[in-house]
Amino acid sequence: MKEGWHSDISNEDYHRGKYATYLGSSSLKEFARSPWHFQQSRKHPKPTTAAMELGTLTHTAIFEPEKEAYAVWAGGRRSGKVWDAFKSDADFCGLPTVTASEHEAVLNMKAAVMAVETARATIMVPDKQCEITGIYQEPSSGVWCKIRPDLKSLKAEIIVDLKTTVDGSPEGFGWEVWNRRYHWSALHYKIGADLLDGISYRFYWMVVEKSPGFPVMFYEADDEWLWHAGLDIDPMYQHLARCKREDKWPGYGGGMDVIPLPMPYRATQH
Repeated sequence: MKEGWHSDISNEDYHRGKYATYLGSSSLKEFARSPWHFQQSRKHPKPTTAAMELGTLTHTAIFEPEKEAYAVWAGGRRSGKVWDAFKSDADFCGLPTVTASEHEAVLNMKAAVMAVETARATIMVPDKQCEITGIYQEPSSGVWCKIRPDLKSLKAEIIVDLKTTVDGSPEGFGWEVWNRRYHWSALHYKIGADLLDGISYRFYWMVVEKSPGFPVMFYEADDEWLWHAGLDIDPMYQHLARCKREDKWPGYGGGMDVIPLPMPYRATQH
């Protein structure tokens, strides 16, 4: 596979198919656990869950509504002969299934996003590209990587990543970014997109709360977030390249150790 943007790679192939061996932002987080965990995640990709399917449907509804297609289940508990027949028909047609309440939540989140002028203008940008796969070689290590932005615009020079959350406040979502290492993903995406398109993208999180009302916020991954991400992931690219060369994938080890206090809490003590 050559470096560049590819519109013919499906979501399934990207995550669990022949492109699963490229380094994505999720597998980067597995490597942070240990090289052994990273290697196992490549050999045994995680199966698609109902939550993942719902997330994909939400992304499609907001960014690519012309591709919306799913089967809505209004029969209560998902079990029994009626459900089995419904699921079988949906699978035959290649449609994911959602409950009536999930369907309503997706539509409400979409309506909330479209009611915010900044969000609506971003989604309607003329040259937007959604769910397009970028393949690139990380410059300092030579590791082959992949990215799949929710939305990018070359003209506006932006990358947008949609996140649904319980707490979309600056402090609440800031902690979620830190704990879930969303800033690592932002830098990983920015490195690849900047390299492939020859510009410096700005990276934004479009944040939608899951509770009724569905507040919408835009947050930029600014230089400080990206700097902290670089401190963490730049050495990992080098470490991964070394593991590949030596074909050694160590785990945690088997000895006794001390559990360090998480970094944010250590920082508050000094």
